[in-house]
Amino acid sequence: MSIKVLRAINEMLQSIGESPVTSLDSGLLEAAVAIDLLDQESERVQAIGYPFNTERNFRLSRDIDGYIYLPEGTLKVTGTLIDNEEVKVRADRLYNCHSSSFTFTSSITVDLVLKLPFDDLPTVAQDYITLRAARIFQDRTIGANDLHGYQKDDEERARLLFIQEVDTEKYNIFKGPMKYDLQRDLF
Repeated sequence: MSIKVLRAINEMLQSIGESPVTSLDSGLLEAAVAIDLLDQESERVQAIGYPFNTERNFRLSRDIDGYIYLPEGTLKVTGTLIDNEEVKVRADRLYNCHSSSFTFTSSITVDLVLKLPFDDLPTVAQDYITLRAARIFQDRTIGANDLHGYQKDDEERARLLFIQEVDTEKYNIFKGPMKYDLQRDLF
């Protein structure tokens, strides 16, 4: 893991009054819990799908047996065939509802929402995810609940910056700016 992840973990640890660690394999139980929580919250936020982690018109090819496997880190699949329920996601591959099997006769094109590594996220997304994870970490830690109000304010400011950033990326000349409802999607 990277220096950005280490900084995020240290921010989470400091939010509960713990000293920072110099490496992610420090052996400190709280650090291990923070690492897992940061990863969970990163996935939860990214699962909504934003311009930075969405691949549009992604062609999925079938293998020699006719199976179509999803790329590693796929969080969500959408597209014409998916929306009409002709195809479903099952585990790490697509299921063909028409033939009631996992086999396909051709490739298909879909939109994919991918889970990106923390380092590959825009800075505003990293900040929001870190503060969100830190607040949840505080809430789950005995004795740190009185810090919740301060952390919640920081998280809300980071969320607003994040929304502003992704709104500018998702502008569509035919429909105008598209809005995300993180309140609905995440809470």
